[in-house]
Amino acid sequence: MKKPNSHRLVAVIYTAHAQQPFQSRRPRLLHPLLGRPLGQFSIELARCLGADPIALAAPGPAAPYAVLEQPGLHLVAAPRPGLSAALIAARPLLRRADEVLLLPAELPLLPVERLRALSAAKHGSRAPLALLRAGCGCGCGGGGGDCGGAAKLVNDDDVDEASCPVLWCDGAIVERWLSQRPGRGADPVVDLTVLAERSGPVVAIVGDSTELLSIETRLDLAEATEVLGQAINAMHMLSGVTIEDPASTLIEPTVTLGRDVVIGANVQLRGRCQVADDVRIDASVVIVDSVIERDAHIKSFSHLEGATVRRGALIGPYARLRPAADIGAEAHIGNFVEVKKSVVEAGAKANHLAYLGDARIGARANVGAGTICCNYDGASKNPTDIGAGVFIGSNATLVAPIRIGDGAYVAAGSTLTKDVPAGALAFGRARQDNKQGLAVKLRARIKARASGAKKK
Repeated sequence: MKKPNSHRLVAVIYTAHAQQPFQSRRPRLLHPLLGRPLGQFSIELARCLGADPIALAAPGPAAPYAVLEQPGLHLVAAPRPGLSAALIAARPLLRRADEVLLLPAELPLLPVERLRALSAAKHGSRAPLALLRAGCGCGCGGGGGDCGGAAKLVNDDDVDEASCPVLWCDGAIVERWLSQRPGRGADPVVDLTVLAERSGPVVAIVGDSTELLSIETRLDLAEATEVLGQAINAMHMLSGVTIEDPASTLIEPTVTLGRDVVIGANVQLRGRCQVADDVRIDASVVIVDSVIERDAHIKSFSHLEGATVRRGALIGPYARLRPAADIGAEAHIGNFVEVKKSVVEAGAKANHLAYLGDARIGARANVGAGTICCNYDGASKNPTDIGAGVFIGSNATLVAPIRIGDGAYVAAGSTLTKDVPAGALAFGRARQDNKQGLAVKLRARIKARASGAKKK
């Protein structure tokens, strides 16, 4: 319920441009920009300014936009792009608005500080309408020189829907415009400005051209990704992170980095990653939704998703940690080792060419090259439990469900289908039998067969 004397700001987020330049079956507002849908940026801006409710006018069916749903957001279907159609579609939400923020959905680089300046310009001048323009014609480049983003009086001859995409106006002005039943060809920016001038001066501030970059094509999306990415990288470097090649490093805004983290070239950190102090991440590593504890080292070309790497662990190169992989303190996961839904306890090692799935690897255990946890029987996944201090020889095949007791030793090349007691030595291979002289006869037979095949 609205409190007495409270101020009600309603935001209308609209698509200013048609979908066609994107050449996509997916709505443009749902294309990702550093891990977030493009439309999410404007929604967060409106929320930061205290707008409630927030109307997102989506052209076409609203169903695909359900991924953006959150408290206070209303998806309204607009028959076409543009501010006019958006205002008409959102009209039920505007009837009791004291003020209305009209915000394009394609401006991911627009900072909230610029919109706060727009609000200050409106309220400081007691203007019924304030607008944000992308250039002032004085040669300052927008937001610089003598202008500095200061509020200036404008005439309706100077504005149109293209040059002034962001408006902050009194709710009464918007309702008056809606009551006139504007036609499809109406330019709401010009019309709203004309209506506002009857009540008082209209003011404008200048936004930097980069801030007002509108995402109309995938080229614009790539440019915005570069601008936002470099800003994020700069923030981390100023906070104590070494990024060896910022131009090739992609860090999404949901990533947190500790001090003295070192990041090599061509690294991607995506999703909700938490990287603690003194971690080293070498070149060409991809980490998604993972936790990396202090002093861990992720070597080149490793891929981590949904994993936890404990303090001082060593991962890679060329390692793959899949969801629910939990690598213990000082443990080693080496090249071409894949770990999925498994716990590798402190000090355990799997240094090369192994698959650990649905397993527990006990503390200080050693898993030899070529070892496979056969966790899938064609119907369900089964667990492998390897105790503390176990030695698994190379090319061992562990058919789950199976348990290898503490301190056991598994001979190389073994295929095991039964549990191994603690401290036992397990063989699961055929007995070796050497046939004297047979290699010479076998080689001669092979050569004769090959020679006969050539004659034919």
